[in-house]
Amino acid sequence: MCMSSLLGTTRTGCRTRGAAANLFASEVAIHQALLGYPGRAVDPNDADFFFVPVYVSCNFSTPNGFPSLHHARPLLSSAVDFVSSRFPFWNRSHGRDHVVVASHDYGACFHAMEDVAMADGIPEFLERSIILQTFGVRSPHPCQRAEHVLIPPYVPPGIEGERPAPEKARRDIFVFFRGKMEVHPKNVSGRFYGRRVRTEIWRRYSANPRFRLQRKRSGDYRAEMARSVFCLCPLGWAPWSPRLVESVALGCVPVIIADDIRLPFQAAVRWSEISVTVAEADVGRLEATLDHVAATNLSAIQRNLWDPARRRALLFHRPMEQGDATWLVLRALEGMRLRRRPQRPRGGGANRHVDVARRSYTGSGPGGCARFTSLSCDVRWSGHPPFFLLFIYSLFTKLYNLKRKLLQFC
Repeated sequence: MCMSSLLGTTRTGCRTRGAAANLFASEVAIHQALLGYPGRAVDPNDADFFFVPVYVSCNFSTPNGFPSLHHARPLLSSAVDFVSSRFPFWNRSHGRDHVVVASHDYGACFHAMEDVAMADGIPEFLERSIILQTFGVRSPHPCQRAEHVLIPPYVPPGIEGERPAPEKARRDIFVFFRGKMEVHPKNVSGRFYGRRVRTEIWRRYSANPRFRLQRKRSGDYRAEMARSVFCLCPLGWAPWSPRLVESVALGCVPVIIADDIRLPFQAAVRWSEISVTVAEADVGRLEATLDHVAATNLSAIQRNLWDPARRRALLFHRPMEQGDATWLVLRALEGMRLRRRPQRPRGGGANRHVDVARRSYTGSGPGGCARFTSLSCDVRWSGHPPFFLLFIYSLFTKLYNLKRKLLQFC
């Protein structure tokens, strides 16, 4: 187990470079972005929410290069034991105001196979917590029973600068997909990958010159995506895929083939205006469907898709930016906080602390930001004062009383 994976320490990070860049790396990116949040409380007694940073993806020991999940439950359990044994806050609310990231296939169920994930369910110690997860479906599901915020899969925000502006790109590929497509659909698990959708796409369209299909996600993957009109986003083991974010970032219309999928940040992205949805059973009519879109409303979809605000909403910037994915997570948490009122009383001066936070944002008022955050007073917060007070646990949080004493002299 990486030492930095338990209550993640972002100064050292995981020993593997991939942990901060793979499709599950929102657990690292959100933590790093929140370290610069001006609503970060020094004193946990003043906090509305508590963030528990744990890097499940720190373990990259599996042969296929993806994180192993067998250690996820004991790792999270160790983190909860650490927090609950040293502070009163978890036990006070039974974790209800604590936030964790579960960015894997089926969220906090921590298994890639849906039937196993459903049988295992969310660990009991996390059932009352708030989970930031990539998995979401519209129908009831054991892996989304806990209160949660749906987040996009992680794609490095540098993708925006890799290619020409989406509206200026040359789009000479009609349909694009690179990724796993089984010729013989029974893989080592004995299951059909992606409910056989990808196999059917390959069978029907691999010889079609209008479809650029490759069975490995390598080579000029993003360059070809940036040249494409439509980018297929079929389900894999789980409904979601990083292609949802990559296609939007590169200006290629995402073609979502995943029945019942629930997509992140609906209000900000307005997915129906920038994508095409095809039922899994209708893959045989895929070419005709896309021809119809191209002949009718493709221009309108592309204009919506090329709006920079929609790309920003799906990317985790460091430092956080107004309207980006971490910012929208904070907006969602603020909505939860308001719905939960009346809140528990906070010691002595809860409203005063919120006022101090908001004055810190504007740079006015007594005390300044050094009195409120654990950062220096050159913090910059774009577009909105802090939503609420957030405490971030670390391996060093037992020193917070010392910090409080030191800040009295600032």
